[in-house]
Amino acid sequence: MRDDTVAITADERAVANIDMKSGAAATTSSSAPAIEEAARRNEPEERRRRAEARKGSEEEAKSKLRSAERKRRRYPLASDDLPPLDRAVGIQYGLVIFTEITGELVDPEAMAEFYPSVTEDHVWGLWRKPRLDELVGTWPAKVPHAEGAEWWQPTIEELRPVRRTACREEDRKLRNSGAP
Repeated sequence: MRDDTVAITADERAVANIDMKSGAAATTSSSAPAIEEAARRNEPEERRRRAEARKGSEEEAKSKLRSAERKRRRYPLASDDLPPLDRAVGIQYGLVIFTEITGELVDPEAMAEFYPSVTEDHVWGLWRKPRLDELVGTWPAKVPHAEGAEWWQPTIEELRPVRRTACREEDRKLRNSGAP
């Protein structure tokens, strides 16, 4: 085999900064410190140290409260602007399907940290993640949503990645269930 069978030109090698003897890409001096810093930051011992430092902190408590609130799968909605039920809509968490509007009023003081724009006329809406068939049947909005909207019809740019994820999840479920 000849040495000149490499498919890239000398100019392309210079651009790619490839070491021709080893065939390995060399790192530039400007990116090396950033890569080394990221490697140090992601070492198991360093991650454990940061986790220990967070334990018992106010930041950890807020994080746990935020997580617990999201696990309740409820979202405050203005009582005069309710989303359609059983259709995919966008909210701050991503695309969801509201299954029920409870009518229970949201306590604005208790929820101000999680939902700063909540007022006394908000009610709880219960949501779930949409399935692939529901996402495929969702008609995308032609214009982006208004800034500060509580819910909106998703655009095609919002639908595509969620559809891909739902498709992968459905494929994984089929493979794990033993279906052909």
